[in-house]
Amino acid sequence: MIDVTGDRSDYEILQSQVERLFPSQSCLKLTVRMTNGKFFPINFWADSFRLTLGADTLAPSNALNQIIDANSTQTGEVAFTIPNAPANGSLRIRMGDIEGELTLQIC
Repeated sequence: MIDVTGDRSDYEILQSQVERLFPSQSCLKLTVRMTNGKFFPINFWADSFRLTLGADTLAPSNALNQIIDANSTQTGEVAFTIPNAPANGSLRIRMGDIEGELTLQIC
């Protein structure tokens, strides 16, 4: 679990999957649960996520964009188009000025 905001909102990676798209590209799909512990709705969207692989920082290839009501949880999918090779990297999740990071090994 990644506590990005430090004020009762967090992200949990429930599942990860790599699908081969082309001989040189795959799609990394992350099923993410976001819990909004605040007293007002907040955005749950792809723009909060970045994947770093080596010297490259990648934005999601899908357009997750949901509103999570106060004191509730939603699940969504964040996808990245990645090279077809094993890699170590990190997933960054940002909310405002606060950021959390999770190390990933992609096989």
